[in-house]
Amino acid sequence: MANKRITELTSVTIPLDGTEEIAIVQSSVTKKGIIDNIKTFLKTYFDTIYQAILVSGTNIKTINGTTILGSGDLVISGGGGGKCVFFKSLLTAGTTVTTNGVNTYVDSIFIPAETIQAGDIVELRYSCAKSAGASTVLPRAWLSNTLGALTEIFATGFVTTTSNAKILVKRSYIIETNTRTFCVNRNQDGLNSDEDPSAGTRAFIDMGVSFANNLYLDFSILNNATGNIARIDFAYIKVYRE
Repeated sequence: MANKRITELTSVTIPLDGTEEIAIVQSSVTKKGIIDNIKTFLKTYFDTIYQAILVSGTNIKTINGTTILGSGDLVISGGGGGKCVFFKSLLTAGTTVTTNGVNTYVDSIFIPAETIQAGDIVELRYSCAKSAGASTVLPRAWLSNTLGALTEIFATGFVTTTSNAKILVKRSYIIETNTRTFCVNRNQDGLNSDEDPSAGTRAFIDMGVSFANNLYLDFSILNNATGNIARIDFAYIKVYRE
């Protein structure tokens, strides 16, 4: 082939055949390179700096068997009961209560106004420990719009006459309205486990508090006899929403 300038050469036909050759200057020497070998070299190099092509079910997961590649919106239905929109805990040595016969305020969790809404699921857990005494102890949780007011009984636990006894009080509620009414899902855990002793077996409990205002989840302890020593050692509240 006679010598020609590059600009005088005929254009190649695309795509290139893998066995075709091109000229490469390597170490000041002009050499030939086969297209397939050059493509293999370039792929190996670019794989180290770029993400591999996504292949559904191979290097990217599917959701319930549906690929997430492509345009548009992938609608996810169902779920596990909603997301947690509020969580507050109380972990403390607690105020020791020795007073006999009255609900003695020991601590509180602050809940901002309008945190709890209609349709929410509220989960409550708290623990009461008794270190001395031969009578029962009633640890209670209350909802109030004023700190320490002990307005409405939210849950009642029961600690036995045994010294060094402990109870975990567990409650779940479905909020029926935005202001006053709870639909109670009871989780029995003691002889005295109704959330509101005056409610009997009613499914709905009217609460004399407003969710539109700040709320306080107050905790109290009632000793049934002198000599008891008890405290709330931890508590938390979670609010779930669809």
